[in-house]
Amino acid sequence: MAKLIITLNGLPVKEYPLQLARITIGRNSDNDIALDDETVSGEHAVIQLKPEPSITDLDSTNGTQLNGNNIGKEPLTHGDIIKIGSHQLTFIDEQAQDFESTVILDSPVVMEGEGNIQGAIKLLNGTKAGEVRKIEKDRTTLGRPGVQAAVIIRQAGGFTLMAVAIGKGEITSQLNGKTLTTEERQLYDGDLIEIAGAQLQFISQTG
Repeated sequence: MAKLIITLNGLPVKEYPLQLARITIGRNSDNDIALDDETVSGEHAVIQLKPEPSITDLDSTNGTQLNGNNIGKEPLTHGDIIKIGSHQLTFIDEQAQDFESTVILDSPVVMEGEGNIQGAIKLLNGTKAGEVRKIEKDRTTLGRPGVQAAVIIRQAGGFTLMAVAIGKGEITSQLNGKTLTTEERQLYDGDLIEIAGAQLQFISQTG
């Protein structure tokens, strides 16, 4: 099933299952998805699931972005990032790709709270929500090849995170609601990471 994960200022607002063939998005309350945002037009955009998923901007005042680019009508694929006003909507097609393949972690699953965890990532959404995966390598890649990627770097003083630039696409990955850059950012216990539709929490503790 397809769904939208709606976030505002980097914080999850709602998950909206796409059960209709046509879903309208806008500021007016009669839209299927109503966004309380002054920069959103009354009828802003529409998502259609058949024959193939797509999004169309309805001549809105401030436009609709898909993966950082202004669009008229474009097809939607799993992990696409839609920007409408201040809201970010991540398109998830659970049949196309699951979160365990979005988050590139071949580390073992462990129990949160285990004393030997020094760094780990907890999956907050998707079918593997709640899993905690230990960071064992000096460089651990997160993300989705060709879409968005970031790297966790293990150092003597702790862990840092930085985005990996892919082609000419805009970096949309975030740490605690702020867009990442290709410069390293220090990671602290409880930090929230959002990348390619996946929401993660960094866990740090000493053994």
